[in-house]
Amino acid sequence: MEVGVRIMAERWNESTPAQVGSAYLVFAAVDADGKPRVVPPVIPETERDKRRYQEAQIRRTHRLARHRAIKELRDRRAAEGFED
Repeated sequence: MEVGVRIMAERWNESTPAQVGSAYLVFAAVDADGKPRVVPPVIPETERDKRRYQEAQIRRTHRLARHRAIKELRDRRAAEGFED
């Protein structure tokens, strides 16, 4: 599950908050034994939800590709005798 977070701050002498940060946090569902578990899929309904769902899929694809590339590099270096 991916959750978008927006951090807002308000100066003591101003009433308009300003965005000072943002992030996407990724969570995994686990059972009582700490094993991954299946959760019902999200079904986006509005156009905004559909857009955000597609953007999340792009971020997921990039995140997994980056993870694979790092793992392959580490495996290759370990096979060549290099230690991290």
